[in-house]
Amino acid sequence: MKAKMKNPKRQRRSGSDAMEFLAERAKINYELKQEELKMFKEQQGLEREKMEALTRQQQQTQQQQTEMLQAMQHQRQQSQQQLLNTQMMMMQQHQEQSRAMMALLEKLINK
Repeated sequence: MKAKMKNPKRQRRSGSDAMEFLAERAKINYELKQEELKMFKEQQGLEREKMEALTRQQQQTQQQQTEMLQAMQHQRQQSQQQLLNTQMMMMQQHQEQSRAMMALLEKLINK
């Protein structure tokens, strides 16, 4: 024999149940959107901080390069000045030697 199984009838939900469901769903969606917005803002803040740190690092590197170039330029100027001083000294010595030689030659010629 076949036993008949009776399915219990579903109760019909009222309109207020649907409204409660939709309200709850809207609330959950709102909370999710707020959380997404919060996470997005945090991510944007982290990105901004990262960019600021990178900018600071680039500025520091640029400052170091500028200082190094200035130091090299100063050293080059000192070297050039030292070379010029040496050349001037050698020229003066050469002039003194030439005068001494001329004086010696004049003495020899006048004898």
